[in-house]
Amino acid sequence: MKYSKQEIFQILTDYYLFQVQFDPEVDEYPAFGDQITIAEWREICDLVSPKKLATGFHAFFELDIPIIELEALLISENKTTLSNLCEYLATHVERKTITPVKLLG
Repeated sequence: MKYSKQEIFQILTDYYLFQVQFDPEVDEYPAFGDQITIAEWREICDLVSPKKLATGFHAFFELDIPIIELEALLISENKTTLSNLCEYLATHVERKTITPVKLLG
């Protein structure tokens, strides 16, 4: 099962909202949305370089695709929007299935 584009964007938004609460380097940005560029997002959230960001996302989402594809998307940070990134991740990320555990009967 795959994530939707909206679910991926919600994950990124939740990380941003969490960062705002605890990280003084992260800017509150009232217009945070999926149409901001990767460059703007990196600036707002005080994120690492595009290559390091690609490495982190590749590991976090356990992607089975070549990392160079994600790097290329993030390196063109002035053209690529969060919407583009979310769409890309939604087509490549597999959602983990968590099976419930029955305890004591």
